[in-house]
Amino acid sequence: MRTVNQSTDSNETDLSDVVLCSLNIHEHTYNLVLCLLKIGTTESLEEAYNKLTFLLETVPNWYSSKIWILRGVIASTLGE
Repeated sequence: MRTVNQSTDSNETDLSDVVLCSLNIHEHTYNLVLCLLKIGTTESLEEAYNKLTFLLETVPNWYSSKIWILRGVIASTLGE
């Protein structure tokens, strides 16, 4: 059985937990983009492009340079 102090401690979250969760969401999205690129259909490329746009809106700036390049290649392939 938990004491009052134990239940209070379990409700606390430090910033590292939040950051790790955020990175996992971005990593999942990026991995999904790679799978969509492997499929290679127009529809999958459009979905990959949209997911990369989402990543560019949400990731820290130091990650974005490679994402811009990948998004540009997809846009070129789609004729945009």
